[in-house]
Amino acid sequence: MPKYYIPSMYLKDIYQIPVKTLKQKGVKALVFDLDNTIARTDEKIPNSKVINYFETLKKDFTLFILSNSPSKRVKPFGDKLGICLLYTSDAADEL
Repeated sequence: MPKYYIPSMYLKDIYQIPVKTLKQKGVKALVFDLDNTIARTDEKIPNSKVINYFETLKKDFTLFILSNSPSKRVKPFGDKLGICLLYTSDAADEL
């Protein structure tokens, strides 16, 4: 696997992201997993804390959600947060 696809940082939660350090290093984008990273698996939409935090992050970074969940799970988060989504194909859901 190419090195640029391997996480270089592991944190307790998204609120521990060292924004200032990443900006100083020239980081332009952040990629987030959805389930158990942005939200619990039983949450259907982002809570207000997540929405406010992502609004702050969007000032300095391009944000993405990368998920192996189907679009019906991921899309409400992308819509509410106003960020790009990369998710699994929904073809398996149609079987």
